[in-house]
Amino acid sequence: MAGFAIGLYVMKVGLWFGKDAVLVLMDACLSPQKAREMKEIAEKVRGVRGVHDLRMHKSGPVSFGEMHIEVEEALPLEKAREISDEIEEKIRERFKDIESIIIHVEPEQKQKIRVSIPIVEDRD
Repeated sequence: MAGFAIGLYVMKVGLWFGKDAVLVLMDACLSPQKAREMKEIAEKVRGVRGVHDLRMHKSGPVSFGEMHIEVEEALPLEKAREISDEIEEKIRERFKDIESIIIHVEPEQKQKIRVSIPIVEDRD
């Protein structure tokens, strides 16, 4: 009976470690909470209009990240760089295991509203 119990325990631990290994190989985000916190940090930085496409992956004891931020369309490149540097600094302060974070800066996507006016006669 003791051998059977030990065998079950070894199988359970093996499946648990195997699951984590498969998730790492599939480049899955192992910590959705960390990703949410990183998004919140980025959204609080002045000049950021939106954050999307946040991805996290882990390689050994370190994590890597990538995110897209939206800024004002007419923002100078130097200011956009300052914003991305500030986000990176704040994320590295909060999460010591982050090896690198790549931040893609994009102009804000504004919704356009189209208005159509029906006419009875076309007069060019």
